[in-house]
Amino acid sequence: MSGFSNIVPSALSLAGDVSQSQSSEDAAQARAQQVALQNDLIESDRQTQAAERRDLLARQQASQRAQLAAWGVGGEGGSSDALLSGLSQRSDSDLTSLNRSAALRTARNRASLLDDDDSSSASTLNLAKSGYKVFSSFYDWMG
Repeated sequence: MSGFSNIVPSALSLAGDVSQSQSSEDAAQARAQQVALQNDLIESDRQTQAAERRDLLARQQASQRAQLAAWGVGGEGGSSDALLSGLSQRSDSDLTSLNRSAALRTARNRASLLDDDDSSSASTLNLAKSGYKVFSSFYDWMG
């Protein structure tokens, strides 16, 4: 009978571990939703900033053309093209940096989610080990 009294606490422990595993799965799912939301916000922010940057470029180019026209410099060829091209290149560089930054932030969020999955896999392995202990002690008691 003493073998049975050893099994009951082990079975209760296993039941607690199963419950903890379920709450870990719920937490992992909530974390995945949080990461997805963060990545959506990053993408939305990137799109907004890119649109603002394109609008700023258009305004800068229009302003520069107006200023060149006021100075009597033609809008085609030569230094005016170089000046407008420089504005475009700077804007393209800014957009590239913006895209790279958003991609890195999104990747970092995904990596943190994968790290969370690795730790939950370890807890699942621990749960399986504890379940094995309960069943092996039961068979020891029966044998």
